[in-house]
Amino acid sequence: MAFAEANYCDQLLRHAAATPGQTALVTDHASLSFADLAWALGGIARGLDQSDVEPGAVVAILTDGNAGTSLAALGSMLGGRATLVLDPGSPDADIARLLSTAGARLLLIDRSIALERAAAIAGPIQTVAIEDLPDGFDPVAVRRPGGDRLAQIAISSGTSGPSKSAPSSHRQLIDRIDARSAPLGLTSADRHRPIVSMNFALGRYPVWRTLNAGGTVAFHPLPQSMPKLIADLTADAISYLATAPTHVTAMLDGLPQQSEPALPAVRVLTVASAMLPLATRKAILSRLTPNLHIGYASNEAGTITHATPADLALNPDTVGRAVETVALRIVDDLDRPLPAGAIGEVCVRSPLVSEHYIGDPAATDRAHRNGWFHMGDTGYLDADGYLFLRGRVDDRINFGGRKLYPIEIEEVLLAHPAVAEAVALAMPSARNQEVPVAAVVLRHPVAANELESHCRAALNDWKVPRDIFVLPELPRTGTRKVKVPELRKILLSHVRARRGRPA
Repeated sequence: MAFAEANYCDQLLRHAAATPGQTALVTDHASLSFADLAWALGGIARGLDQSDVEPGAVVAILTDGNAGTSLAALGSMLGGRATLVLDPGSPDADIARLLSTAGARLLLIDRSIALERAAAIAGPIQTVAIEDLPDGFDPVAVRRPGGDRLAQIAISSGTSGPSKSAPSSHRQLIDRIDARSAPLGLTSADRHRPIVSMNFALGRYPVWRTLNAGGTVAFHPLPQSMPKLIADLTADAISYLATAPTHVTAMLDGLPQQSEPALPAVRVLTVASAMLPLATRKAILSRLTPNLHIGYASNEAGTITHATPADLALNPDTVGRAVETVALRIVDDLDRPLPAGAIGEVCVRSPLVSEHYIGDPAATDRAHRNGWFHMGDTGYLDADGYLFLRGRVDDRINFGGRKLYPIEIEEVLLAHPAVAEAVALAMPSARNQEVPVAAVVLRHPVAANELESHCRAALNDWKVPRDIFVLPELPRTGTRKVKVPELRKILLSHVRARRGRPA
């Protein structure tokens, strides 16, 4: 089935025509074939046609993050509207700001969102319940061209400041999804179960990647225990899982010790979104599955690098090599390219990178320089092109002129059996400009000086954190990334509470 100016949903329409009876989605209440799925997307597009929102306009989606969220986004794109998927866990003021910045013309909600809240957030923007849209319609009749037209606006995670809006076209979105599909080798035999909410690209992209391959996505509520989740994954014959580091760490922590991997049927387990400590990687390989894939990606650029199990066997702590169409380089503080092995800022050049941030020219200028997109992450490339991450540029610690990367401390702390989570960061110091401190979440209590002694045994003296704060939890975004500015405020409040102690 050929279409002019590829719409992102064209591959789903081809599956609906070629294998209409193949199961696409399974929920606790229904099972949709690819023909059913295409018909449902047609209903969403038809409903938007009947509204006052013209093709090309931005449709925002504020829902519970389950299957309906993904369908609403796909149906909107099928009908030629750009999608802006929002996180209902964000403050209402932040959501309203993102709606205004994107110029959204309509807000789609579901029954999980109170009408009063939606109306207060949307203001003059038209609000429509997904349940009020038609159940289905001929998808080909409502399909509109894609190509270089706007398909979606992705929201950055907000780990280092206010969330930003990064637009991408249908062409970019198609190529972003395909860039990771090739090394994963997904087929129509694969079955995926979402672990991450559909309110985030980290959750939606694996679903769309599976559907593009003609596979099946099983949407079920997450159980309360990890052994139950493992049993459910096995019962559903899940072969493809996609997680963030905190999700996979929770799986490991919730599992009893066993001699064999708990997920032998999982052919592909991907972990993305943040750096994954080497100790956690080893635990995944021995306790979950040997079929671990590591990815490095962003909402602005899509997938940047990918490491297969074979890559990780050679370089256990890499995030892989650049995927097709992506060029990488490492630069110093003056944007000068660095040789292999030298640590600096990671830069990307690719046609898949968003060209700007909507409504934020200053952020655009900071990120786009000299024809390269600056990721804000530090790392190095080896002679074979493998990328190794060291942390965020903003999180790099300047101790008396010497550069210290948080991961150096974090990996040492995480090697202690009592430490479940660890984050190292810089704190201001009158004598040394900055000093390293750390925040940890414990699995069980530990003596006050034991963690410091543990660090001193593995780190040079100047790298040992001057304070190790034990917290009940770390402040995180919806995709479970640590909010470093918020964490720094929490730690500063602890420091002020015991003012008088030398840094």
